[in-house]
Amino acid sequence: MRFIHLLIGTADPNTANGVNKVVDSLATAQAEAGVAVEVWGVSNRCPAAAGRRSYPLRLFPRRRARFLLDEQLVSSIKTLGPEDWVQLHSVFVPELVTVAKHLRERNVPYGATPHGALAGPAFAKNYAQKRLFFRCFEENRMRHAALLHAISSEERSAIMRLLPGKEVTVIPNGCDARHFAFVKTYAARTEPVFGYIGRMTIPQKGLDLMLAGFAEYVRSGGRGSLWMVGEGEDEGKLREIAHQHGMRERIIFHGPKYGAEKDRLLLGMNAFLHTSRWEGLPTACLEAAAMRRPLIVTRETGMQDYVQRYQCGISLADSQPTTIACALHEFSAQHCSGAALNWGERAAEMIQHELNWPHVARLFEQEISKLQASAACA
Repeated sequence: MRFIHLLIGTADPNTANGVNKVVDSLATAQAEAGVAVEVWGVSNRCPAAAGRRSYPLRLFPRRRARFLLDEQLVSSIKTLGPEDWVQLHSVFVPELVTVAKHLRERNVPYGATPHGALAGPAFAKNYAQKRLFFRCFEENRMRHAALLHAISSEERSAIMRLLPGKEVTVIPNGCDARHFAFVKTYAARTEPVFGYIGRMTIPQKGLDLMLAGFAEYVRSGGRGSLWMVGEGEDEGKLREIAHQHGMRERIIFHGPKYGAEKDRLLLGMNAFLHTSRWEGLPTACLEAAAMRRPLIVTRETGMQDYVQRYQCGISLADSQPTTIACALHEFSAQHCSGAALNWGERAAEMIQHELNWPHVARLFEQEISKLQASAACA
């Protein structure tokens, strides 16, 4: 059996695009486990790291007419059979609709991973166009998927509201905890550093709420600073918001950082803050937890159940600035008392026990083996 991940993009791990990072990480874990895994990307870009993968990466050009596929991609699909598996990543992508049609014609089983894009607030953005596209194309593609995959229980509920009666399987994202196993340090200082790493986009990531909450925390006597790491279309607007709150000296924008430079900044944080309005399961939270950083998250991140179960941070009751400010005060007290050290240790345990890519790869293998056995008996 060949396991094919198919996405729009190049599965570049050094990007702010979560889908690309997830596909690369999962395929890497599968390859290391002995799975015959490949990644097929529809993209007109060629990543510099294309030759340094542990799995075959095949790229196919994107056609101007989005529902049409490159001839080489069509030919490659024709080499697949019922014993193979294709996992299609993302939604509202015309090429994936056509790929699914070709797969059904050849009786090739496929799965679909929306990556949080069918959650309520995400679906509400450009609602009329998305609703039309969903009813005309996506609904049929999703209903024919052998495995409809959600990353969190929150996402599962959202999908089931759109597709009543369709079974949805929850398999979380993971983190390669081996890269962070050496981390034993905690940045000890009187004034805590709160941090965020990710795309600088206000609507999804709730960064306007984060800045307003931090400003309220400071105005009510809170100490410390907020580090913002990443880039995006709203970076300039966020800098202006920080200035309007009078927080130019307390909210520090570091720009986009990757690799060792990003890890160095993450190690300098005392708590990782994520106030998303909608998500799949943010990989930045998992990386922070692996590096023993306590988490302060909204329910919409999909991390709430894990944070509560492992007692490794604070799960926000809502994303209002006052609620965020109260959580920052609570963490600051735990930081000063030293109790936050235990939160960080439990965050790392969460990654080691559940949210790591080898474990996630095994969950995929188990689920697909179960589905294939059921199909053979039918």
